[in-house]
Amino acid sequence: MRRQYADAFIYGAQEILDTEEENVIAYLYVGETSKVITVLNLNKYNLNASIILGNEMVRTRWKDVFTNGYLTAEIQGNRTLLTIPLVGEDLRILVLQED
Repeated sequence: MRRQYADAFIYGAQEILDTEEENVIAYLYVGETSKVITVLNLNKYNLNASIILGNEMVRTRWKDVFTNGYLTAEIQGNRTLLTIPLVGEDLRILVLQED
């Protein structure tokens, strides 16, 4: 994983993302050719985490590398949110899908 997205994980810029849940940590890694979000649920219970993205990321499509499912960032109120279901003590890695 780290080698496949080395431009983002190793050589890219890193930014912590705000979430609406306590004990959920999210990072955005931006490389020349890829963008990757990591999300970690430190809670022992399942939840739907809302990751707050910049408005330029509205309608972006993200692939969950573990489940092969897709998530889309949507505007809710005046913010762009990416909502991801997490089980307790879960890690997810999401890769931006360019169309």
